[in-house]
Amino acid sequence: MANLVEDEFDVSIVSASALPDSRNVSKLIGRCERTLVAAPDYLARHPIATVNDLPQHTLMHTSSSFDPPSGWLAEIAGHATASAELAGQFVVNNMQALRVALLAGAGVGAVPTYSVVEDIKEGKLVQLFPEYPLQTINVFVIYPSRRFVDAKIKTFVEFLTVSLKEKLDLRIENLAAVDASDHSSEQPQAELQA
Repeated sequence: MANLVEDEFDVSIVSASALPDSRNVSKLIGRCERTLVAAPDYLARHPIATVNDLPQHTLMHTSSSFDPPSGWLAEIAGHATASAELAGQFVVNNMQALRVALLAGAGVGAVPTYSVVEDIKEGKLVQLFPEYPLQTINVFVIYPSRRFVDAKIKTFVEFLTVSLKEKLDLRIENLAAVDASDHSSEQPQAELQA
């Protein structure tokens, strides 16, 4: 987590299960579902039949992740062998790079649902083992503790809270309902135009 005062940052957005004690002010702006995905190309070359196969695959995560592969394997413990030695890990330094590597068929990764929803809908990525949901990630906005908070910081925090909530709350199981409502709203327009 950035040292906001020394590094001269007004606001930081942090994803974590919990925050360390600090003199900063923090506000929980949402919780983000994560999903386990891989590219169809990767799965064609390296089939995954059960969750017990996961430790034998290239497991991908970000270097800043609070939850490396050993963590999400432990979440489905009883279903996968959490203590098993991992065949390989692929580590990148940001979530967008992880998404690009997943799309290129580099391995299996647990990523925020909102970052791969379109890829799943378009068949570019495949959701693995949805019956074993992963722990959600808390998303916090953090700003330095001051006697008087600047109006620009207060406004930005309010904006983040409203604008990110819908995206962060997106869940895979809601996609079918969203798709159905999209198609039902398109139907009457087509009839009217005809």
